[in-house]
Amino acid sequence: MSVRVKIDDESLNALMDALRNDSRFTEEAIADELLALAFETQAEAKRSIQAHMSGGRRYGRHVASAPGMPPNTDTGRLVASIGVDDVTDEPFGVSVGTNVKYGAYLEFGTGRMKRRPWLARAFAISVGHAMQRIRQRLEK
Repeated sequence: MSVRVKIDDESLNALMDALRNDSRFTEEAIADELLALAFETQAEAKRSIQAHMSGGRRYGRHVASAPGMPPNTDTGRLVASIGVDDVTDEPFGVSVGTNVKYGAYLEFGTGRMKRRPWLARAFAISVGHAMQRIRQRLEK
């Protein structure tokens, strides 16, 4: 099991269509912005895990994060595994995620553990930054 973000959102798709129809944005510029979004999401996900934003229950040497907060790093395995990949079967296809099995358990929770979202949270922060960059470019 792996965790990947696939951008398939109506509002983002509408934005992509609008950018494609705007002469100020070439296909290359759109692809560059999506790649920047992917790398920013990757960096933000890693940062949020390593930041130890909250302390929850202690399990031996590990301090779990509070439910709803990004997980706290322990060994660094999840952080090291977060990558960006091209999705070649889709135009403008890029994915961000991990192949570490417990990444999905942390992101979505389990029957015994509440979620510790790290990828969707990072994506939401990064999309906000991308929208600011696009607005600034449109205002020029």
